[in-house]
Amino acid sequence: KNVLKAAEKNKIKKFVLMSSVAVNGKIESMIDESSPLIGEGNYAKSKIEAEKLAREFEKKFNLIILRAPFVLGNDDYFKKVVQMISNGMPLFSKQKNFGFLYVKNLADAIIFCLEKNASETFVVAQQDLMPMQELYETIYAFNKRQKIFLVLPGIFSKFWIYFLSFKIKVLKQSIYYEFSVIDRLSNERLYSTQKLSSLGWKQKFSSKEAIVDALKELK
Repeated sequence: KNVLKAAEKNKIKKFVLMSSVAVNGKIESMIDESSPLIGEGNYAKSKIEAEKLAREFEKKFNLIILRAPFVLGNDDYFKKVVQMISNGMPLFSKQKNFGFLYVKNLADAIIFCLEKNASETFVVAQQDLMPMQELYETIYAFNKRQKIFLVLPGIFSKFWIYFLSFKIKVLKQSIYYEFSVIDRLSNERLYSTQKLSSLGWKQKFSSKEAIVDALKELK
């Protein structure tokens, strides 16, 4: 609120609020700007409240709200994803896709919206789908390892997730695995960027290029 008031006081013409698709909860259908706000947990609820508060100032300046999924970059969270896959994290489904947004594409999207003088809410994510299997294969290939990993079908994957989650949350026995990463790699989330794309935005890094680029920066 203090930042919004400062922007108003200093007659800022454009304001970008970085929100999250977490505001839409874990719905299985395609997420777009019209998806219901059913965020779960404190993080999602705080983002919903931030959006509501920001809209009180939208007559004062051009308000751009960007809802992004997991932002991939050279950070500890992506390191954990790579570590877990490299240490034998099973592939839960060959068909499911890995939903994310590369940080360099996010930066480009912010600049694009500012230059377009857009004053709307946009879902911003990778425009091309990356199957989970391709994610695993890309990480294995980058590390020059043979592409052999365990694929757990249906009920077996659910049992493995519950078992490992119990070890992490209750027994505190896991060094390599983190529940939030397991959740991200075992559930598919799809995002529509049609609204932003219709204005002319195009990602500069494909999903595979983004993964490889991020892996290089981790080295």
